[in-house]
Amino acid sequence: MTTRDQIVHVALSFNGNGNGDGYDHANPFSQNLGRPAEAWCGDFVTDIYKRAQLPLPSMQQWCRTGFAYCPAAVAFGQEHHATRDSWQAEPGDIVLFNWNNDKIADHTEIVTAYAGGELLTIGGNSGPSNVDDYHGQGGVHRHRWSAPAGHGNDLIMTVLDTSKIVGFGGPAPLTSPAKPLTAG
Repeated sequence: MTTRDQIVHVALSFNGNGNGDGYDHANPFSQNLGRPAEAWCGDFVTDIYKRAQLPLPSMQQWCRTGFAYCPAAVAFGQEHHATRDSWQAEPGDIVLFNWNNDKIADHTEIVTAYAGGELLTIGGNSGPSNVDDYHGQGGVHRHRWSAPAGHGNDLIMTVLDTSKIVGFGGPAPLTSPAKPLTAG
């Protein structure tokens, strides 16, 4: 039975994978899911759960497991009352970022820890790292985000409380499938 710590262990085992590779390159996460490589931050999160033998439910139309489009994950979390603030994050939760301050999620990573007002994450195709001293673009890297309790970090849009969408140490809770996104 998979635990939060096992999710983090699997994710951290890929730290440094693909240093310097960007969106246009093959990566093991998209390939393992049978998806094209252009959406690989969502593929990284989805595939880590698959590799840890606790697949995410479908959060997006056309995805058998998890998501490739970050706004679909946000909508799924909201629909299933599975969101929380960054200072409430636990290892294995899914964090979604809003880089452009436009209320649309642009990137996703997996929480590895929260302590002392800092959120630690690991993500795919996330650019330079501020934890493992890697300063190139692309690949899998650890990150540290200031996220003081009660305030968080303006770049962090939401955190998905994964205990509400998968069953750590047991079967996954029943959830309804994701609704298709409307073209805007």
